Amino acid sequence: MDAKVLTTPSLTLKRRLNATPAQVFRAWTDPALLTRWFGPENVETIQAELDPRIGGVYRIVMLENNGERHQVQGSYQEVVENERLVFSWSWISTPERVSKVTVTLKPDGHVTILTLLHEQLFDEKAVAGHTHGWTGSLVKLEAFLPDRRGQGRETSGKAPGHHDTGPARQGDDTMTHDIVSREDWLVARKAHLAAEKAFTRARDQLSAERRALPWVQIEKHYRFEGPNGPLRLADLFGDNSQLLIYHFMFAAGWSEGCPGCSFLADHFDGANQHLRHHDVSLVAVSRAPYAEFQPFRRRMGWQFDWVSSAGSDFNHDFHVSPSPAEQAAGRYEYNYEMHDGQAGEMPGFSAFQRDEAGAIFHTYSSYGRGGDLLIGTYNFLDMMPKGRNEETTMEWMRHHDRYEEKPAAASAALPLTAVASCCG
Repeated sequence: MDAKVLTTPSLTLKRRLNATPAQVFRAWTDPALLTRWFGPENVETIQAELDPRIGGVYRIVMLENNGERHQVQGSYQEVVENERLVFSWSWISTPERVSKVTVTLKPDGHVTILTLLHEQLFDEKAVAGHTHGWTGSLVKLEAFLPDRRGQGRETSGKAPGHHDTGPARQGDDTMTHDIVSREDWLVARKAHLAAEKAFTRARDQLSAERRALPWVQIEKHYRFEGPNGPLRLADLFGDNSQLLIYHFMFAAGWSEGCPGCSFLADHFDGANQHLRHHDVSLVAVSRAPYAEFQPFRRRMGWQFDWVSSAGSDFNHDFHVSPSPAEQAAGRYEYNYEMHDGQAGEMPGFSAFQRDEAGAIFHTYSSYGRGGDLLIGTYNFLDMMPKGRNEETTMEWMRHHDRYEEKPAAASAALPLTAVASCCG
């Protein structure tokens, strides 16, 4: 009797792409490019961490229009530049279900034949779901790649209905603008000045309303870990009566902090020269054990206080890490709304007040793009002719030690270990 061959569910997709194998390969291995096309229709990739070498790991975070997040991760098993990628694949919600993806690139004249084989899937339902997802991704890749061959700017490859969070990028050679006399410019500038003054007054009013929000007294005892051992929430105030905590995305097992959080954190040391003299303590808090983020902190050269909330409910209670109950239910709270799915670490900041008797009150928290308030770099960019010069939030940004020596143009090569942003 012939032996039976056991097979597992798999899928195969082929696409003819209007690009060279090198261009397609880079679209798969450069985080800044992969975030522009990866993911099914109506799904945006908000973070991609790639180390495309044998044994290197990757992590990709996707966001649906309804706010639901999905994270996939794995490691590279085979990497042949411009020819082949083989990597494991598992969702953070079902880490025990590990499958295998093989992407093969073959030149055919001026185009590339891409073959995607996804095997060792859990069941036929998984085949159907992944077929839908990969099909949508490859459609977006097809739309993205042609502009890589032309002279125009790269398109985002986002699904229909995607909303950009900043001004669209314009290429250096294609930027056009109205050129007028100084007199006409002055007329337009004065009209805009009136709008700026109205915005400033509205912002002042909004800030006053924020300060007038009611407070909640903190009754729970939270434990943190700092350079000298255990800390209480009260200890984070130091000698000040006000405390601003930045919820820094750094989970156990990570070797680097979230690039978006790192972008914000690059502004902290300068601000602290003044905040500490104006009754405000600024402290970053992460869920990873304290020792795990010290190498990264030293690499970044930061001096601000950064402590661990490992083993505490702090991140769960302030809705920047899903609680065990939320993970079990597949439903979590973020930015004051409920979302379906599995979430990882999430960014935000929270403000606290301590009275003369030592009671501590939670006064304010903000998440998502609320962090823009802390990014001085964006305030500079907003005054420039090209503005933020990004199609998706922070797509151009890197850990500050990963920039090239000279200012990089939009099309310049990026380090393979660069990470696209998580705080959109």
